[in-house]
Amino acid sequence: MVRGMSDEQMEPGELTERFRTFAQSVDPEPSRALPVALIAAGASVLLAVIVIIVWILAAN
Repeated sequence: MVRGMSDEQMEPGELTERFRTFAQSVDPEPSRALPVALIAAGASVLLAVIVIIVWILAAN
């Protein structure tokens, strides 16, 4: 069973106004959490590597 298209139509002016509102909207500022998380993860990995190297050198 195929349904027909609806008869409801939007006026072109309304679509234009919706697009203008969308185009003029300001994007939110990018989150600063990701770089901070990457720095913290990198520091943790670096610390773990240093601890492992010191542990290996101390065992000899």
